[in-house]
Parts: sequence; C-alpha cells; structure tokens
Amino acid sequence: MAGAALDLSRTPVTRRATSLRGRVLLLLGLAVAALLTAARAVAQLHGERATVRESAAASQSETLLHALLARLADAPSRTPPETLASLRAPLRMELLARRDGGVGLCAPNGSLTFAEVLLPAPFAHGPHGDHHGLSGHHGPEAHRTSALLPLDEDVVREACGRVTPGETLRVRFVAPNDVLLLTVRVRTADERAWALVRVPNRGDTRGALRWQLTIGLLGALALALVLLTAHTLWLLRRGVGELRQALRALPGDLSTPVPRPQAMELAEVADGLATMARDLADAQAHTHTLERSLAHQERLAGLGRVVAGVAHEVRNPLAAMKLRLEAMARRPLDDRSARDVGVCLGELARLDEVVGALLLVSRKGPPAREPVDLGALTRARAASLASVASARGVTLRVEGDAALQANASQLARVLDNLLRNAVEASPDGCTVRVTLAVCDGACELRVIDEGPGVPAAREEELFEPFFTLRPEGLGLGLFLSRSLVESHGGTLRYARHDGLTVFTARLPAPEGSP
Repeated sequence: MAGAALDLSRTPVTRRATSLRGRVLLLLGLAVAALLTAARAVAQLHGERATVRESAAASQSETLLHALLARLADAPSRTPPETLASLRAPLRMELLARRDGGVGLCAPNGSLTFAEVLLPAPFAHGPHGDHHGLSGHHGPEAHRTSALLPLDEDVVREACGRVTPGETLRVRFVAPNDVLLLTVRVRTADERAWALVRVPNRGDTRGALRWQLTIGLLGALALALVLLTAHTLWLLRRGVGELRQALRALPGDLSTPVPRPQAMELAEVADGLATMARDLADAQAHTHTLERSLAHQERLAGLGRVVAGVAHEVRNPLAAMKLRLEAMARRPLDDRSARDVGVCLGELARLDEVVGALLLVSRKGPPAREPVDLGALTRARAASLASVASARGVTLRVEGDAALQANASQLARVLDNLLRNAVEASPDGCTVRVTLAVCDGACELRVIDEGPGVPAAREEELFEPFFTLRPEGLGLGLFLSRSLVESHGGTLRYARHDGLTVFTARLPAPEGSP
C-alpha cells in the first residue's frame, strides 16, 4: 500500500492546455465590441448634451422673466421706461451667464421695449444682420445692444400677440443655426413681459471640436488596439509554425538551425530549444567518442589477451625453430636448401617482429624515460632510411630541434614507422619534410608528405590494429606508434591540408620549456 501511495504521488498532474491564439482572438473581438460601444455612447452623450443645454436655457429664460416681473412689482410708482432703465444692471448680470439673449416688454400691437439685450461680439454693432444664417460665433465675449435681431423680434412679436392672461407661454423656435427659447407672460392688459435666451442648435465651435477630437482619439486608440492585436496574432501564429517545423526536424538532426521568432517570449523559447539541441548534440558526440574509446580499449584488452597467449604458445616454438634453422645454415648445404633455410629464417624474423610489437603494446605502466635530443634522433632515423628513400626518388628533410624526457628506443620506433609510411606514400621526385618545434608546453613533431592520404571514409580506422592499405603491410605501424606516443602522455593526429598528408605527434616538453 505504501508503494502504491508513493507511485500515485509521483504521477504528473496533467494541466488543460490553453490556446493563446484563442485568447488573442477573444481579445480582438472584445476590442471591436468596445470600439462600437464607445462610438455609440459618444453619439448618445452628444445628443443628451444638446438636450440638457436647451433645458437649462429654457429654465434660465423663465428665471429672467420672473426677475423682470419681480422688479416691476417692486417699483409700481415708476413708469415702465424708468423701471426698465433701473433693471438693466441686474438683468445684465443674469444675461452674462448666457452671453446671448434679452428681456423686455411688448404690447399686443407688436411694439417692443427692451430692458437689456446682449449679443455675441460679431453682431453687437449690427443688430439688423442675419445672425441666424451664420454659425460658430458664440464666443466668450458679449456686448450690449439696443435691439434684437430681426428674426428674434418677429418671434417675440408673434408670441406676445397670442399669449393669453394667466398663461405662461413657452416658445421653442428652431432657426437655421440657433434655437430660440422664449418665455412670455401677460402683465397687464396692455403689457406683456418676455425673456429670450438663444442657444446654438449645432453646438459651439470649440465644443464641437472637443467632441470631434475625443471621438477621433477614441477611434484611433481602438483601431490601434485592433491592429496591435491582429499583428500579435500574426506573430504568434508565424512563430509557433517556425518552432513546430524545427521540432519536427530536430529528432533526426540535432544540428538543424532553430529559427528565432520576432515575439520576445517565443524567441526565448527558441533560444532555450537551440541551447538544448546544442547540448544534446555535444552529449551525443561525447557519447560517440566514449563509445569509440571504450571499443578501442576493449579491442586493446582483447589484443592483450591474445598477445599473452601468443607469447606463451608461439614465441618459444619460434625461438626453437630459429635456433635449428640457424644451425642448419652453418652446415654445408646445396644451393636450394640454403635458399629455403634463408627464406624460413626471414619469415621467422617477420613473425618474431609481429610478436615483439604486440608484446610492446600489451605492456602496462609508463616507459622508462631519459633526456632525448629529438632533433638528433630524428636526423639519425632519417639517415637510416635514406637508401630506401633514394631508391623511390624521395628526399628526406628535417627542420628544427627539440628536447624532452622520453624512451629513446620507443620514439625511434615511432619515427621509423612515420617516416617509412611517408616515403612509401610519396610520388617519385617529392620531398618528405619533418618539422620540430616547442610551443604551448609541448614538443611538436610533424611528418609531411605529398601522397594521396587515406580515403575519407576510412580515416576512423587509420589507427586501428591490422588496418593497412598495402597488401604486404601488417597494419600495426600506426597503431603501435599512437600507443607508444600515448604512453608518453602525448597525442598522434592525422590530417589533410592543401593536398598534403600531415601526421602530428605532440609530446610533453620538459618543465621550463617555452
């Protein structure tokens, strides 16, 4: 039961996937809906604003009329002209709140008496102009004048002619660009009091401009939101598509380039994916290297076991046969027998060399070291092969010097193998160059020839045991050379550069070397 509970607790929780594309589409829909709703609200508020403005103007018209009637009632002994003259100052303060209108008295026959009239600045000096044919002139400045505009007077006269006693007549007259809000009441049989307030029926210029700017700004912001959302959706879709293609290709080839989307969040995911792919490729390459190294070590271990068996089972019989053949060679023999004994001794020497090489590889532990002049040793081994090189039309040339702590006999064997291979691979009339140098704490020896090198498909087999491209070769020279170099703590590499074959051996230089 405890184990089952533990397994259950380790079960991964599956979360429901959320589509970012769906969310962005929802955001786009909400942005469009918000744009339409805002436009409708702005239009509705604009209409309501005009209604409220007219309602306030009508109320003010009634207030002006009540103020006029109250002033006339407080001064019954004065004549109407005197009363009206005394009312001009306070009524002017009332009218200044509107900046456009007037108050006064009228008779049934149509004659008008004005207590106070204020007009906007463009019409203060010409009351007989057609103010109602213009628009946009309701500025902040208002000026006193002696009469209403002609159309306003006609409206007032018509209302005074049809108002009845005890009635408060309210008139709303729509002019081309203004709305006239008039309140008329009968004061006496021969006198009616009136108050007029004018409001623009299309809004003042500054107010209309403010509304237009507000609507334009709101529309621009909503449009920007829609465009930004659509662009974000496009970037998201494109980036996800690129990442999906990369994910499909990476399992087969970890070196596949991972595109970097423009969206920052997806770019971070792409960077992480690319880093993971590089790490996996490096790990895979390291694994392959370890596998090759392990296989190489296993082959060496198997070779060591074979060598041990050969040393015990073959070397002693070979030594016995060699002794008997050498004894026979010292006896008087006919020509044919002497040739056969010589061939047998040569083959025994060949077998003894193979066994000796295998025994050398199978030995454990570092070799005994001593100071070695690598330059002198290299020139000596090149001199020993000079006759072989001359027979093939090849020249050997050694450049540079180096010194190190090493086993001279083992290094001599490495040099013999590298030089012999270079001479045998070089075409007639070419030069095999050997360069020596000390750099970065290591002695570097390079053997350079102009031969064709090893086929690219078989380069990985080059240092394996028994690999050879010559029918008469044993395939142990390079294998033995690398094993001896590595036993000294160095490396042996093969490369092709500009049509040249280069074998490079790097060995640790003595302390204090440059």
